[in-house]
Amino acid sequence: LGNILRRIRNHARNYTITLETTHQQYQKLTKQLKTAGVNNIIQKDTRLIITTQNPDTIIARLLHMVNQSDDTIVQLNVTKATLKTIFENLVIKTKK
Repeated sequence: LGNILRRIRNHARNYTITLETTHQQYQKLTKQLKTAGVNNIIQKDTRLIITTQNPDTIIARLLHMVNQSDDTIVQLNVTKATLKTIFENLVIKTKK
């Protein structure tokens, strides 16, 4: 039980950043962000969904990288982890 509670507390500190750009060239962004303190990155439809405990740092990097690639941000949202996302992350990691 202690291990499960620790994992829940850890996931509760996560934020989800949802990014959509005009050109949607997410491969390079994904590669660069994997070494920047990101917990998880997935592409879903036309958006990049990033999970991190350091949203300020990641957003600053995203803005810089998108600007450097001459792309334009269409949408950028930041949300705190919900019970649903915490549960999904725990279930996915348990299945691996």
